[in-house]
Amino acid sequence: MRLTQSNRRALEILRDVKEMYPRQFSKAMWPDSPCWKHHTKAGPGGVMLAGGMNLAAGGYLAKLLRRGLVSLRYSSVHQPFYSISTKGRKALEEGHIS
Repeated sequence: MRLTQSNRRALEILRDVKEMYPRQFSKAMWPDSPCWKHHTKAGPGGVMLAGGMNLAAGGYLAKLLRRGLVSLRYSSVHQPFYSISTKGRKALEEGHIS
């Protein structure tokens, strides 16, 4: 399976931890992004720092999920946790990068 450099990095992050929330993943994947300093509107009269980063991580992880490279499970409070799948581990071991 062909992996981009970005896919490889994402899978390595997930391989090195048991499982991650999207926000934890985004902090590990894009630690130096200027988006961490942006404020996002969050409900009536509220703002959230770096709110878009959660969405970016969720979208990125969903693409990896569709390819079968990551697995998803939900906590008891319906919080999504992502982890590397067997297929993802195999792709990393094969080392194909496109």
